[in-house]
Formats: sequence, C-alpha cells, structure tokens
Amino acid sequence: MPRHYWRPLIPRERDPELIWGTVVGVGFLLATVWLLAGLPTPHCLLHEATGIPCPSCGTTRGMGLLIHGHITAAIRFNPLVMASLFGGLLFLLYALVVVAGKLPRLRFDPLRPNEASLIRILVVCAVATDWIYLIARERLPGALG
Repeated sequence: MPRHYWRPLIPRERDPELIWGTVVGVGFLLATVWLLAGLPTPHCLLHEATGIPCPSCGTTRGMGLLIHGHITAAIRFNPLVMASLFGGLLFLLYALVVVAGKLPRLRFDPLRPNEASLIRILVVCAVATDWIYLIARERLPGALG
C-alpha cells in the first residue's frame, strides 16, 4: 500500500488543503444554509421516471437529518453518501488544523497500477452495494429500517 509522510509546503507550492478545504467548507455551509432556509430541493428524475432510486437518493433528506442531529436516521437514508460526508468533515478539520497552524502536510507516494485498480474496484463495489441497499430499502421498507 502507499507510503505516507508529512512534509511542509515547498515555497510557491499550491496549497491543496487550503484550496479543497475552502471548497468543502463552502459546500457544507451552502448546503446547510439552503436546507435550513427550506429552499426547494431537487427531485430524483430516475426515481420519478422508473420508481428505482438512484445511487444518491436520500442525500438531501439525510443531510437535513444530520443538520438536526439525527445521525442514525441520516445514515439509513444513504449510508455511502453519509460516510462520504463524514469523510469530508474529517478532511475539513484536518485542512483547518494544518492551514491555520502552518503545519506539515500529509502526502502519499503515487499508487502502483495494481493498487489503483484495486481502489477503483472497491469504489465500484461500494457504490453497487449501497445502491442495492437503497433499492431493497424501498422495496422492503420494514426489513432494513
């Protein structure tokens, strides 16, 4: 697996933690304000047309539940998306700490081709498993919570 290390930013190097931390932070802030303001949210076109939930179905409802502190209920709406949101929050906290403290940054050696392929396969399997869960949850509402 990849080797990781901590190093300070090189002078004039772009700061990915600042850039992506800002993107993630602004995204979380806008989504929170949007949901708290009760503004209209998108409808799932796939679900409306076919009755089958898309892989991201439940994201808006889950985020609304998260904002109000109902973590378990939010996870039931779409476990993979909620896990991704928690990952984004962890990244945001990491970015805030290293940018504000001017600390060394976490870096990884490039992945070997077989490692990159394995990660792609795992991501596809995670999305497929989550999608199967969403379809089953809708078809068998009492069985999956």
